[in-house]
Amino acid sequence: GTRVAVSLVALHIGIAPAVVGILNAISFALPMLISIPAGRIVDRAGVRGPMYFCIAILLISLLLVWLAPSVWTLGLASAVAGICYVGFTVALNVGVIRMGGPEERVANFSWLTVGISAGFALGPMTAGFGIDAMGGSGVFVLLAAYPLALTLLMLWRGHLLPDKVPHEVRSPV
Repeated sequence: GTRVAVSLVALHIGIAPAVVGILNAISFALPMLISIPAGRIVDRAGVRGPMYFCIAILLISLLLVWLAPSVWTLGLASAVAGICYVGFTVALNVGVIRMGGPEERVANFSWLTVGISAGFALGPMTAGFGIDAMGGSGVFVLLAAYPLALTLLMLWRGHLLPDKVPHEVRSPV
């Protein structure tokens, strides 16, 4: 939803279309650079810590755009959304791998895929309808409801994700 909201709000406040393209590219380029380091961080730190960190940073960036919409806060939100998506997804994948035994892994990943697909549908729809209903930067408050709901879900059921496996082989770097 952040990608759609950043693009629409940027155009609404008069940012040039070429700059809007750059803002959109930021949300894809930076995650590409962070995916391998994110995996290493999850290997060392466990699953839940990086997930909570990504939720908090995403929430802060969304609220910053709401408070002060500009090309800079939109760029920050775009970058943070992409990085947090990758960081959270890497941690969640590791957590799902560690849940249950090999016989449950296919079902666990199927549910994970359903959840990710639902997010890819709900996020942009929320952004589109939110901009129509709330206008400009107000949509970022609406989008902040997702990380808040995720925080509540993690507090309620996050303990089910295996955090660290001490005997696990770690990457060398």
